[in-house]
Amino acid sequence: MAATTHTRAVHAFCVITMLGCGSGPRTSDDADLFDSPRVETEVRAMLEAYGDAMRHDGLLGEFPFLDTSDAFFWVPPGYAGPIGIDSVHAVLRRNAPGLRHIDPRWNELRIEPLGERHALYTGSLRLESISMKGDTSIIRLLETGLVVKRPDGWKLLGGQSALAP
Repeated sequence: MAATTHTRAVHAFCVITMLGCGSGPRTSDDADLFDSPRVETEVRAMLEAYGDAMRHDGLLGEFPFLDTSDAFFWVPPGYAGPIGIDSVHAVLRRNAPGLRHIDPRWNELRIEPLGERHALYTGSLRLESISMKGDTSIIRLLETGLVVKRPDGWKLLGGQSALAP
């Protein structure tokens, strides 16, 4: 299983590297051949909808925004390496019942369109949660991710979150 996780991480790194390099034949996904402001607006709307879904449905509200392909990976805060979609789903399901409310809000958000179907984002967010016992917690996260446009909309393909210093 570790080899599979490593393979996914390497695959995702290669995808990001290939998208970011200027070598190779020009395609319709090149930066000068697409509507960068439109892609940025779409991705920003998706990330805002992601937060709205979490405020409404808790941690399980994340599911529709996560890509389910084998290329998906995420490095959650405190993890030494990436985990795949099945592990992310398990973590969310395990932790969801303990939360009465969760409220993520972007403090800063930068989106860098890479083409019609890919964009990078990075930012900081404030995450307030209230446990079922009524305890309130506020953490600040730094997050970087790659999103991909699928037939049913923009999805989180990979990235990482870390606790802000």
